[in-house]
Amino acid sequence: MRKSASIYLKTIFEASYVKKSTNNKQLAQLLKIAPGSITGEIAYMEKAGLVKRKRYVSIWLSREGMEKANYIIYKYRLCEIWLDHILHIPLPIIPEQAWLMSAMNNEDIIKKLNVYLGMPKFSPFGGPLRPEYQKEKLQVLTEMKKDQWVVIRQYLDKKNIIKYMQYIDFKIGKKVKLVDKKDDLEIIVMQDLNNHQYLVNGNIAQFIYVAAVN
Repeated sequence: MRKSASIYLKTIFEASYVKKSTNNKQLAQLLKIAPGSITGEIAYMEKAGLVKRKRYVSIWLSREGMEKANYIIYKYRLCEIWLDHILHIPLPIIPEQAWLMSAMNNEDIIKKLNVYLGMPKFSPFGGPLRPEYQKEKLQVLTEMKKDQWVVIRQYLDKKNIIKYMQYIDFKIGKKVKLVDKKDDLEIIVMQDLNNHQYLVNGNIAQFIYVAAVN
């Protein structure tokens, strides 16, 4: 597997999380490259049996691609936890550095790091290190129904999203309900138990994952 495939596997995993599939446009946005640049790499990955796609419609990971992506995500999130819990690095800086560190391929080091960190299950951004750790059914914030109560469980660990979540004080574990959707402004209005309201950007909300509660 060529080196560039790793970042594509990770990005397809992130973009299709909960939704199960993604597309060229969304991948280009997350990778910050032109949509046309995606085509060649996806074609290579499809030929290698790592992804499947409906041309011009959707892209998703094959079983083999998902297995490889899960391992990549496991190492990546393990490094995120080390940077957060042990080195206390500011959250917005963590993802980029964790990705560089996660290139390690020594199984013994990975196992020892896992034990050293107390065999954690979730990253600082709520992402499970292994699929089986995620017991609750999650949904995207944008798919919530009005007056539905949920708990914020996870969000995509991109620098701009992390800073945004910190700015509006939208923390993991916070219980909120949807009050209103202003589609013309791409804003979702949320409210917590103290009746404090949050105006959540719709583009950010598609990468915030919640679990329904009573």
